[in-house]
Amino acid sequence: PAAVFAEAGLLNPRISAQYGDAEFTTRLRKRGWRLIIEPRARVFCQPNAEHIPVTTQPLRKQIELLFRKRSSGINIMHQFRQSIYTAPNKISGLAGFISFYVRVFMRKLSGCRNNNQQLETSLTEVFAETVKND
Repeated sequence: PAAVFAEAGLLNPRISAQYGDAEFTTRLRKRGWRLIIEPRARVFCQPNAEHIPVTTQPLRKQIELLFRKRSSGINIMHQFRQSIYTAPNKISGLAGFISFYVRVFMRKLSGCRNNNQQLETSLTEVFAETVKND
């Protein structure tokens, strides 16, 4: 309803579009709005284009993507803002941000350099059975 936007405002422009709904719905819950979820709804989109892993890029390019280029999806400040503004609260967001980079660092220390080796099951695999069974 229009009252939602009148009270809560528009999506946060500091958050990228793919995380905007997470921040917006969290903000609505904090304001007391009741959120309803349709569990049978399915949304399908074209997968992201295959990307070149940052670690295979030259050091200068890595620094640019991680620290200088604000529009980069892997920019550290971009990731930090997304973690803070899309979490239920800022402490949870900070904890999630820190734990993510601790896991990245631990993976580096363990020598997991093969890009095809996954430490966790992909979301596609996790939810594929659910979608097929519905």
